[in-house]
Amino acid sequence: MCQVSRTVGCTARIRPGRGASAAHCVDVFASAEIVIGNDTGLTHLAALTCRTDGTSPHVISLYGRHAHTKWTTGAGHHHAIATPFSQMLAAADRCPVRDRLDDSVWSQSSLLVGIPPHLIAETAAHVADWR
Repeated sequence: MCQVSRTVGCTARIRPGRGASAAHCVDVFASAEIVIGNDTGLTHLAALTCRTDGTSPHVISLYGRHAHTKWTTGAGHHHAIATPFSQMLAAADRCPVRDRLDDSVWSQSSLLVGIPPHLIAETAAHVADWR
């Protein structure tokens, strides 16, 4: 099962437990206002989540080593924050695996730690219309 591992202020960190079903994780995502995650299957699943009323949680995906333009759903509730390396890949229509690109040539520009936390917080506040 997916479970809340800890709550910090108004933020709950969700971690999938062993044997968690995709359906249960979708239920957890549907109860969220915003889901923030790196470029993984769970974040993509959150972006595909649709509530019974037809709405979806806002999803902010963090992209480091892959082109964000290829992996976002295109839905209005799915937002991307990309590292400079991810932005370069998107602009050049390149893939680090297919094109055998060495991201170490780009120094640390592919690391998610290079995305300033305030940018993530500002994006979340903007998409949720928090004032």
